[in-house]
Amino acid sequence: MEIPDVRYARSGDVAIAYEVVGDGPIDIVFARGFAGELLSMWEYPYLVWFIEQLETFSRVIMLDKRGTGLSDRVRVVPTLETRMDDLRAVMDAVESERALLWTAQEGARLATLFAATYPERTAGLFLFDPTARGRRAPDYPWAPSDDEWRALLADVRDRWGTTEFLLSLLDEWAPTMREDEQFRAWFVSHMRPAVSRASSRHRGRRRRRRLPCDVRRPRACDRVRARNRCGARRDRTRRSCGRAHGGVRSRRWKGRRHCGQHLRADRGRGERR
Repeated sequence: MEIPDVRYARSGDVAIAYEVVGDGPIDIVFARGFAGELLSMWEYPYLVWFIEQLETFSRVIMLDKRGTGLSDRVRVVPTLETRMDDLRAVMDAVESERALLWTAQEGARLATLFAATYPERTAGLFLFDPTARGRRAPDYPWAPSDDEWRALLADVRDRWGTTEFLLSLLDEWAPTMREDEQFRAWFVSHMRPAVSRASSRHRGRRRRRRLPCDVRRPRACDRVRARNRCGARRDRTRRSCGRAHGGVRSRRWKGRRHCGQHLRADRGRGERR
């Protein structure tokens, strides 16, 4: 597969890097959950295979969030509203009037808020391992506590970018990939340039300040269709979001947890349950 050229959309004074593959009738926008980098993603064969499958029936639009990857670095930590403007700027640049949003983890909050704000531009949501809020609450007990957040931010400050730290993240996010040396090597080379240590620390601080943010409150997505792909650990998140969003159709898909496992060519076509 030929690697697409990197383009840039203007969102205020910030340049947002993006790529486009395929020319199908459906637009799919891939908004990253945490961080990544557009060029190095093409070095992992199973991810390329996955995008090739999407390309057979859609136009796939992928972007690096501001402050990460090939997009401009920023001094001010962006809000969800600012990131919504970035997403809209990329869609405008490629003349996408309506798209399916595909994202994971904290990116689910961005996609959900975008869908609530621009329902006419949102064809649906595909949320992988989604989170509705960042801090533990009585009705959301599986999110990190304040003490756990403080420990994580201290770890990011001291160790972000090191092979040891990135592999520890991989072991937490994707324990079934511990023996896959190809994937482990790619993950480190992909994540290290995606965000600097300072940017990662600032992102962590922003997330901590916005921990009470809970996208279940606006009853987002009442008029769009949603799909969730999540492991058992997130099943309660899925049910919680489904209840909060009223009419949203939410389905659990079989699959191994996060970070590339669902891209394995021999088991990547998840089954509905």
